Amino acid sequence: MKKLLLSALLAGLTAGAYAQGAGTVLLNNNQNTGGAAATSSGLIFLNGSPTTVDLNVALFGFTDSASVLSHPVASLTGAAANGDALGGSFPGTFTDLSATAYAVDGTTTASTTGAFFILQAWIGNDSTYAAAVAAGHAAGQTTVFVNGLGGVGSPPSTPPGLDSMPSLALTAGATPEPSTFALAGLGAAALLIFRRRK
Repeated sequence: MKKLLLSALLAGLTAGAYAQGAGTVLLNNNQNTGGAAATSSGLIFLNGSPTTVDLNVALFGFTDSASVLSHPVASLTGAAANGDALGGSFPGTFTDLSATAYAVDGTTTASTTGAFFILQAWIGNDSTYAAAVAAGHAAGQTTVFVNGLGGVGSPPSTPPGLDSMPSLALTAGATPEPSTFALAGLGAAALLIFRRRK
C-alpha cells in the first residue's frame, strides 16, 4: 500500500512539474504538403521545386510577434543537419531525427493558442543563416506565422510539428559566382585590346 501511495505521489509531482513548463513544438514539417504559395502546411523550395537536399534550419519562437528573432528555439546545422531532409519521397520537408520536443520562450503548458514563429533555412556549410546570406548561398526566411503547441491539457498533448509554416523559397544572395567574374574579365580584356588597336 505504501508503494502504491508513493508511486501516486511521485506521478502527481511529475505531472505538476510538467504543467509549470513551457509549451513545446517539434522541429519538422514532414507532414506538410502545400504548394509554392501555401500560407500553411508549407514546404521549402529551391529553383521552383521542393528541395531534396539536406537543409540547415533555425527556428525562432515567442509570444510576441515583434520579438520572435530574439528567441531561438532550436536549430539543425552542420553535422546535425545530415539526413534531416527526407529526400525524394518527401521533397521540401525536414525533420529533427532526435524527435526532441523544444520549449518555446514565454509560453506555458496552458498556451492553447500557440506562439509566433520564424523559420530560417539555408543550404551549405555555413553555421548561421546570416553567414549563408553573406556568402551568397541559397537561403530564405519565412514570414511570422502562428503554430500550435504541445503540453496543453492533462495528460499533456503531443507537441506538433510546424504544420502552420508557410512555404519558403530559397534564393541565392547577390554575391556573383566565379564564372561571372571570369566573363567580366574576358570582356574587359577584349575592350583593352580593341582600344589599343585604334
